[in-house]
Amino acid sequence: MVHKEQTVGMYINLPKQLKDDFNQMLQKKGASMSAVIRLLITDYLTENGTPSKPKLIGKRINKKKGSA
Repeated sequence: MVHKEQTVGMYINLPKQLKDDFNQMLQKKGASMSAVIRLLITDYLTENGTPSKPKLIGKRINKKKGSA
């Protein structure tokens, strides 16, 4: 489980592009802050550094919400 302090620390350290995507996904999907951060970090900070499309991230958020 991610604690609130860890989540805030992750958010502060996100690059600008990730912060923009994070804010956009949080507003549109209403997902939890830590879930969106985990998805963005997983999708963007891969070995080859290629970002996923926001639609894919949104689908993953909805899938996780439905399975909970």
